[in-house]
Amino acid sequence: MIRCRSRMRHAAMGVNAKEPLLLPPKSYLTRLLILDLHESNLHAGSSHTLAALRRSYWIPSGRRLVYTVVTSDCASCRLKRAKPFASPDMGPLPATRVGDEERPFAATGMDVFGPLVIKDAGETNGQKVWVLLFTCLRIRAIHLEPLLRMKAEDFLLAFRKFVARRGVPQDVVSDNAPPVPRN
Repeated sequence: MIRCRSRMRHAAMGVNAKEPLLLPPKSYLTRLLILDLHESNLHAGSSHTLAALRRSYWIPSGRRLVYTVVTSDCASCRLKRAKPFASPDMGPLPATRVGDEERPFAATGMDVFGPLVIKDAGETNGQKVWVLLFTCLRIRAIHLEPLLRMKAEDFLLAFRKFVARRGVPQDVVSDNAPPVPRN
């Protein structure tokens, strides 16, 4: 083994600190020694591991080697630095959602929610009511139409009311919900 002579020859230190052992930077044994010191120092960073290493050893280009070993060879440190799963980039919006400035509700989305129970004062049983929701796909404005029954005729009447008030939409999007079970 080769010992390096330093200017600390007359210091009140141990022999290993004054004359550290020279280790070759490309040796597998050197990498194992760095990894062992890193783990025995509770996975400290590369600068702390390098300081602990230099108490007894000297490695040419030691800072770079210690950083490489700590960042690539230590599996638990790699897991701690791992980034969470990144969601994929969102796709472009369809042309009906963006585009030329047009009147509101030119592109419309439809959905039905309910049933809601409506009671008059003093009434014990209420009446079921559904709501037909129209949403403008460009500016997110909403238009609500009540439905007394879940029948095609009631839907068509509510749709005609919507068209009379807002104009005929160019595009209509629906979620094609499953049919409502009959009572």
